Amino acid sequence: MVVNKKLMRGYSGRISLTNYDRTTIVLHWLTVALIIVLFALAESWRFLQHGAPLRKEFQSLHISLGILLAVVLATRLGWRATRGRRLPVAVTGLQEWAANGMHTALYLLLTVQIVLGFSFRVHPGSYGLLAEFSDHHPD
Repeated sequence: MVVNKKLMRGYSGRISLTNYDRTTIVLHWLTVALIIVLFALAESWRFLQHGAPLRKEFQSLHISLGILLAVVLATRLGWRATRGRRLPVAVTGLQEWAANGMHTALYLLLTVQIVLGFSFRVHPGSYGLLAEFSDHHPD
């Protein structure tokens, strides 16, 4: 990886690694933790019998944490757009383009996942928003 050292130089001329602010870091790791727990809940409740109390608790917790994830994502995007610290560009050219594209793709995929989660909750037993475009509706 080619590092653009000129863009990372501090006032003294030394290379200094800057860090994200504490709020950005907390929001990042809270997002990661929520995604892991939400995934684990969704994967584990299918091994429980339909109607089992624990299965319903897992589903309720999944919904609650999904709402929290939506709030965290909105807060994260708002913070990033207004007060979050922007680090200097560390790479240039194709690597910079790829890094920015991947960052944007991850935010978009996370947003789509949240929208689908809300959609499936609003339209239970269907494909959510996709039900409008599908002839097949599961029972």
